[in-house]
Amino acid sequence: MKSKDGSASSSSGGKTTGLSSSVKSLGTGSSRKSSVSSFSGYKPSSGGGSSNKPNKIDPIESEIDRYHDVDVQLSLISNDLNELDKQKEKLFGKDLIKNLNEQLQLLNKQIDVTNQKIKIAQNETQELKDKLSNSGVQFNADGTISNYSQIYESQLNYVNSIISKYNSMSASAQENYEDTVEKAKEDFENFVENIDRYDELITDTIPGLEENIQDAINERIDIQIEKFDMEIEIRLNMAEAERD
Repeated sequence: MKSKDGSASSSSGGKTTGLSSSVKSLGTGSSRKSSVSSFSGYKPSSGGGSSNKPNKIDPIESEIDRYHDVDVQLSLISNDLNELDKQKEKLFGKDLIKNLNEQLQLLNKQIDVTNQKIKIAQNETQELKDKLSNSGVQFNADGTISNYSQIYESQLNYVNSIISKYNSMSASAQENYEDTVEKAKEDFENFVENIDRYDELITDTIPGLEENIQDAINERIDIQIEKFDMEIEIRLNMAEAERD
């Protein structure tokens, strides 16, 4: 078993599409678009006390980490497994069997929680797929994007056309067009983020979780063999003691 941690070992690195370097880099499990400590919507008054209009602060926007609960559980399971594995080296006989049984219980729990995480990742994948489909993205039968180059170029050309139009305007006209430019740029950034995250989920996160489950299954088999051997040895020792 490569790791007793049921979380995807490559969710924060490994395979990437390269898109994030052009606009925004993604993190692990899920994307983050805002910081709780940022109050970008705050606009202080110009001073002088001549205006009675109150200031406005935009509400904080933040996404809940959908993987938080399962990641905490997997971390605790991993810690317990590591501790039992350390203790095992000093044990023999019934004490060793007790230790191995506890490890088997934790591995079963690890597999169950990892399956839960896979379902959460599959739900996120489907949500992103729906969003990307609405933007014109098409998919192969295996879930990979089939028209990546064409749709990326189309989205890029659109936002650049909005920027070019803005650059050709007079200063007064630009003031009324700034919101349109910012919206187009934000939409493009979200589009790139969604593609990056979608590719990460189908090529890295979900396969990594599936591999973790297989590792846990293999570890469970090894422990069952070790437990069986220990039980046989105990019986042989008892039989020999009775003969003596």
